[in-house]
Amino acid sequence: MSDKCAKAVPRVVVGRWTNTYLALAGHPSPDDLRRQLDQCLASHLSDVCGASLRSVLDPEDPAVWRIRDLSLDFAVNLSLHSELAVARRWGENLAAQVGVIFHGSEQGDSILRFETRAAYLARFLLDLACGHAWGKWYYEEFDSLRSLSSSQAIATALEAEPEQAAPVILSLAKTQQLGQLLGALTDGDAAKIYQACFNKASPDSSADEALWTGRILKLWAEGPLCAASERPSRFRETLLLLTRVVARFPGCERSSSVKNALDGLFELRGVLRTIRSPAALTSVISALARQDLQSAISHALRAGASEPRAGLEFLARTMGGDVVWAMQAAGVVLSDHVQNASAAAKTVYDDETILSSFGGIFLLGPSFVDLDVCGIIDAATSQVPVPERLAALFRKIIAVKCIGRKRALAAASDAALRFFSGSNAANFSEALQELSVTRWNLDQARLTFVRSLAAQHRCEGRYLLAQKVSDSSDANEALLITDVAQNQWLYLTEMPSDETLCQDRLKQGLTLVSKATGNRLECLFLGPGLDGFAKSAVFRWHAERITTIHALEPSSWPLAATELGVREEQFAQAAKPAASDLSYFSLAGPWPNVPLDAEADLALSLIARAVLRNFAGKLMGFEHSSPEHLYQNFLAGVSAIRASRDRISVRLPECPLSVLLRISGVWHQTYSLHWLRGIEVCLQPPP
Repeated sequence: MSDKCAKAVPRVVVGRWTNTYLALAGHPSPDDLRRQLDQCLASHLSDVCGASLRSVLDPEDPAVWRIRDLSLDFAVNLSLHSELAVARRWGENLAAQVGVIFHGSEQGDSILRFETRAAYLARFLLDLACGHAWGKWYYEEFDSLRSLSSSQAIATALEAEPEQAAPVILSLAKTQQLGQLLGALTDGDAAKIYQACFNKASPDSSADEALWTGRILKLWAEGPLCAASERPSRFRETLLLLTRVVARFPGCERSSSVKNALDGLFELRGVLRTIRSPAALTSVISALARQDLQSAISHALRAGASEPRAGLEFLARTMGGDVVWAMQAAGVVLSDHVQNASAAAKTVYDDETILSSFGGIFLLGPSFVDLDVCGIIDAATSQVPVPERLAALFRKIIAVKCIGRKRALAAASDAALRFFSGSNAANFSEALQELSVTRWNLDQARLTFVRSLAAQHRCEGRYLLAQKVSDSSDANEALLITDVAQNQWLYLTEMPSDETLCQDRLKQGLTLVSKATGNRLECLFLGPGLDGFAKSAVFRWHAERITTIHALEPSSWPLAATELGVREEQFAQAAKPAASDLSYFSLAGPWPNVPLDAEADLALSLIARAVLRNFAGKLMGFEHSSPEHLYQNFLAGVSAIRASRDRISVRLPECPLSVLLRISGVWHQTYSLHWLRGIEVCLQPPP
């Protein structure tokens, strides 16, 4: 069966049909018998087989089956049956055999099932890319492509079925195999596949182009399209970005506005990549905001751009005179280029200006100091022979976590985080591998962390909430203890599957918090999964009162807040699901082959969250914002960083809520980070 079009008719295609007729010995005319049966096959069998198979084939099922061999044995008496009756019996036997296969569960080397035509094509193209497609019986229909190179064959196969192009790349992306396919393509063949994806696109209004541009920029900002170690390729990257768009907006490849937006953004990137000066970039965008396209083109040409008109016309159409929006768009489309350029900066003291996608990390410097992050790291590395280098790596990991997991790969190679952390580890993955086998004093680090929070009046430890929480990317559960009054995470550790061990972990966490704060626990709230501990004599000794919160449902918050003596809103903030925050900070995904010790990962996530909350606490009304909201509105964007031997100047990006940073006194702020040997960090407002 095939899903070759939106409403495909189920069909059976037979590649080779062989008949063997056995007649009774002494039959007077076997040749006439053979001709009669062949005539029956030619005249009637196709129609009657189709009619018989309708009862077997589900018209709504898009599956593709590949059956290597199907044998039928049956007897007929041509003297008693007409050719049509013989054909009907033939078709019924065939349909019965096919039905047994389709409705059974047996699959193997000679029977294969693919969910859709796209899944079948994806398997073939992936095997082509890996070099072992030819010779497999179930790819016989593609034999005409054998003479082509792998890249040409992949492009030709999708050009022949353009309606499958987008579903195929999406299918491979979902299984994280798209990179293998794209790696086998030349940029020219990638361009052919990209064009095939929009083969059925219909025209839209100009307003749709601006709408899709905004949507695509948001998806582009989720992560780099090209790793720092890879050579950029326009159409391979365009296909990667298109995959994100199709995954979020199914069927969008049928809109010409999506293609126009993608083409325009990559044209714009080609122009902006040649503009190395932040001042020149500002001049170009300011001219476009004044609707002075010619001046913008002149500024771009002087900055080194070649043929910038098309890209700048696109930006002028979509920015609508909004300079802030245009600067943010420029930051997104330049993110991969900036990442590669900053990754190439070998030392902190080049005394040259570089662009960085993550210069906003310097906004968090005062929060690192407030929370005595260095003291916490010193406690963790007290047993390590060479703590200075590894302490710098610890700071870098915390900084990467503040940027967020989905940007971790790009942030780890960015010069801004190297400047900020003082870690010049050339290969972050190798450094993590070393870190994973190092002995840490995490208990002492946790104690120092809570003491630091208590000294800053950011926790009291009188009212605590204990709950199970799962990182959305990991099936493993963690035990989280939160200070309810301050919504501050205090203790985070792996959740053992054994109930006794789990009880011991919770007891350790409560003891640590009590020791660090010097306060007795007045009320312990237990979340789902921990309800059974409410009657434990062990915890009765730790807490004056213990109460459970059924599934942390909002209906239980008023009573819990009353028990606590705080406002319901405060309790609601502390009790809301923690999975998304934990997922933001976790580094379990970006380097799967270099697993960071789970306990160290969780301990550093505690610190990173506290850093962001300290920063948010200085911004009126943002104390309870999610990490992603803080990043997108304050830390995201392209910064210009100039580093010398005694000073790092950071020109902050024009972020959506820059006005709040100005009101809060962040612009023109100067501070020192003692781990950088007293180097002065100067924050400067956006251009």
